[in-house]
Amino acid sequence: MRHIPKGKAPPASIREWREVQEPVGLNLDYDSFNRKAALRAELVEEQYGLCGYTGTPLDDRLGGYQETDRNLAFQAHIEHIKPRSVCRLELEERGAEYGREICEDMDHRNLVAALEVRRKPPAKSELFGAAAHGNDELPVTPVQPDCEQRFRYDDNGGVTGTDDDAKNTIKLLKLNHTTLEGWRRGAIWGFLPVEVMPTREDLQQMIDVLDGPANGRLAEFSFCIRSHLQFLLGESED
Repeated sequence: MRHIPKGKAPPASIREWREVQEPVGLNLDYDSFNRKAALRAELVEEQYGLCGYTGTPLDDRLGGYQETDRNLAFQAHIEHIKPRSVCRLELEERGAEYGREICEDMDHRNLVAALEVRRKPPAKSELFGAAAHGNDELPVTPVQPDCEQRFRYDDNGGVTGTDDDAKNTIKLLKLNHTTLEGWRRGAIWGFLPVEVMPTREDLQQMIDVLDGPANGRLAEFSFCIRSHLQFLLGESED
């Protein structure tokens, strides 16, 4: 998981929609929001092309991850960190009418771009990430500043949580799914082949490269690779 800082101002698609819709006082909800494609593109750009949960690319690179099974598809998705059903319930519990008042389902701080796995017919065993947790609220989310430090990735593509909330988040998002593990392993080995014995200087240089986007993009699974390199860097101090 990668931390996604959220500014106070919403992206243009939400801001412009609100300017038109709020004076009307109707259809102020996500279902009625008619600029989803623009918002999805803005969120992907904000996240430098990566899924906030998995690190999978959500831009044109995503095509390289498409399965040969035509019934299984991967796509960019507007993810509500707090599920929409929960947002609506909390609004109505305050005595407001859904659709006549802005709800958290349209709060940009509750929205991230995420990988969505779709399967026809549905097969839960093949779902992970945004498609896996349903209406369960996540204990650890990409908008929490310390989220990256709460997950540890190894060179075989595995992931572990550093506390109970992180471990539960891994279960809810199925971040240890075999498909994801294989993708992460390929990314880590592609960046640091297993036969290479890097120096401390090499490790730090690679970490620095992974920290910064190039041409508005972060490397695929950059935070997963960086986690493993930071572990190796710490081991080299012993």
